[in-house]
Amino acid sequence: MERKFDLKELLRHFYKIEDIEEVTLGNYSALYLLRADRKSRMEYFIFEMDDVQSVSDEEIEKLVKSSPKFTSGLSIYRGKKEKYLYVCFNRVAYFQNLDMFDKTFLNKTKDAKIQRAFHEGAGWNPDPKRYKFIWWVFHNGVKSDNLKALMKTQESRFLDFEKVESFIETLKAQNKPYAYVCKGYPRLGVKAFDYARMQKNKPGIEFAPAWEEDPEREEILEIYRRIKQHEVS
Repeated sequence: MERKFDLKELLRHFYKIEDIEEVTLGNYSALYLLRADRKSRMEYFIFEMDDVQSVSDEEIEKLVKSSPKFTSGLSIYRGKKEKYLYVCFNRVAYFQNLDMFDKTFLNKTKDAKIQRAFHEGAGWNPDPKRYKFIWWVFHNGVKSDNLKALMKTQESRFLDFEKVESFIETLKAQNKPYAYVCKGYPRLGVKAFDYARMQKNKPGIEFAPAWEEDPEREEILEIYRRIKQHEVS
């Protein structure tokens, strides 16, 4: 591998490498890389430009698609002064694919602190009467197979971020992988909200109960009181 590819030169362009190996595609040697960080996961085949200078992008595409590693998506970068030709494929943005956070993924990845926070509507809002924020922590101890399924349950569900942090610290101390998500739900019954417009802009948007109808409002009020006390102190 080191004779064919200059890893020191190549790897300075990459980080969070989880897997690397030399493979053969057709009549060509290529370097396979799997890269993952907190936002995305992608795979590469890297060819020496001298080997594939006269090979068309269409032929390169066929070679990559012939590999059992290929699933979907493909982009080719062939720079004029580059020593290597890069093919990126199987790219996944975590925030668009919460169901990919399954137990197999958690146990395969070397990054045990992958996390994703997203909100419907605005981000964090200090008024609990407008938004309800819920956290779920996905780990091997839950019954759900993936994070997306977990978000439909009451398991490993939190209203208090301090409790989320404490629970995550416990998982980290036990060297257990996890992923967590925070979702902010706009509440019903807020006069300032244009619900028809919100639904048009974000089909499938979910709403929290109106403040007066939320059975968890007292617990949420106590959490916000504590937050305000911390801010004052």
